[in-house]
Amino acid sequence: FRSSYQDWRDWNGDWGSNCTHDADGYCMSTAAITNCVTERTGSQAYTDASAGYFPLGRQYVVGGASASNGCTVTKMLPLTTNKTDLINTISAMSAGNNTVGQVGIAWGWYALSPNIGLFTGANAPAGYDKLTTTVATQKVRKVMVLMTDAEYNSAYANGVMSGQLNYVNYNTRKVIDMPPDNGDPYDQSKAMCSAIKASGVEVYVITFQLDKSRPERVDLTTSCATDANHLIDADTTSLDAAFTKIANQLNEMRIAN
Repeated sequence: FRSSYQDWRDWNGDWGSNCTHDADGYCMSTAAITNCVTERTGSQAYTDASAGYFPLGRQYVVGGASASNGCTVTKMLPLTTNKTDLINTISAMSAGNNTVGQVGIAWGWYALSPNIGLFTGANAPAGYDKLTTTVATQKVRKVMVLMTDAEYNSAYANGVMSGQLNYVNYNTRKVIDMPPDNGDPYDQSKAMCSAIKASGVEVYVITFQLDKSRPERVDLTTSCATDANHLIDADTTSLDAAFTKIANQLNEMRIAN
């Protein structure tokens, strides 16, 4: 890819260059494909249509998957009621790199979707028709929990991190000088949340370490939640209390049904 960010400074403050320049002075770099995902583009960007017919985005990184702003692959656990497997999977996760929250929101939906084809067999999500069925034994609720500080600072162009975001972290030989395919990550996130809620999925949002002085972050959290009762501020309580509140609300609904 071609990038205008040919000069970079590493975390030790050293200046350098790792690219060949074209006649216009742009940096020409080769980006390796990884096993990580980026936003789906095109007509199905904000749907849960089959990934077999409408492929999801692939990530390309200069320096490979281990590079700064690369990707860390953790296999996704299929839907399960096995508490031990859930805890072990969460415990094995690690945080790193930039935050592409819109992709996380999309995959929260995909995990509950009967259409995208993520899980099969006993792990396959129930159909959307089970949300409205009058048969009590078949009725389900689809609930997605988004815990976030809403600091979404990255988006992709042609599968490479875009350098045209004001808040992207410029250790910049890793970015492309193109605007994100789907636009600003906050606009993407809100569009995805609207589609999720329209499908019948309830969305709880737990805000944690949310900078309330940043209107785009506050707007995202309120926009994504199904309603005010589905928005929980963990900074005024605790994460345990936030998740307990959700569990209690869902149990109350089940008893009422």
